[in-house]
Amino acid sequence: ETEFHHSVGAYTSISKNAGEQGDVQSEVVNGETRYYRVIPWTIEYNKDRYVSVAGNTITDTITTSTPPMTYTGNGITIEVKKDENGNDLEKRTVSWTELKDYNSSQGWEYTIPNTDGKYAYKITYDTKVDVTDIITNQTVKNKVSDGKGHEKTGSSSVDPRDENKVGLTKTGTADATQANWTITITVPAEGLSKAELVDTLPVSWNDAIDQYENNLQVINAPEGTSYVVSLLNKDGNATEDDTQAAKVKVTFYKNADKTETGI
Repeated sequence: ETEFHHSVGAYTSISKNAGEQGDVQSEVVNGETRYYRVIPWTIEYNKDRYVSVAGNTITDTITTSTPPMTYTGNGITIEVKKDENGNDLEKRTVSWTELKDYNSSQGWEYTIPNTDGKYAYKITYDTKVDVTDIITNQTVKNKVSDGKGHEKTGSSSVDPRDENKVGLTKTGTADATQANWTITITVPAEGLSKAELVDTLPVSWNDAIDQYENNLQVINAPEGTSYVVSLLNKDGNATEDDTQAAKVKVTFYKNADKTETGI
């Protein structure tokens, strides 16, 4: 007689995906206007219904701290598929307060009832990301696991507000003896608390460092703007040796004394 032992986990799957980010919305928090975008998430668990996962606990965790992301809405919605064709569906709604170990900025747990059969689960919910201060696209991440060796991390790119977007373009002309470059930085209305421009130099040109430092011009910057030019080697580390320099870093300051960084 031969005995066959199968692990339930071998027949179970889990996935997590993010939907399209929403438009920028605003709310007043402690007297201050904050801006955010809503991101919808979908978890699919035990999609193929090979075995029952009754009693298993699904744990959802926010793994990103910057920019801040929190759960929003009323809670989670669970679509329970009980047959192959999806003719027998059950919809469950669970509020945040009904979930175990719920923390709006950290995570939640949902334990599948012990009475469930060989069911598939699609869980949907929303998070909101604070985009008040971001100036470039950021990535937020969210992980799900079942405590049985299955876990997936989903991610979503989040755009800044239009008025906060920073633009950067570089154009130029060059011949055998000379190159003229124009770098344009678009600064948001509220300015930048830190601004560093790193430019890679052409290795084939002689005296590129000296020419860069001597001919650099900054125009149309806010009144009082100053800057410091420093050299970086090919690994991005600071160097004072012109022969080792591969890049130039321009650090901007809001005042002539160079005590306040940014533009």
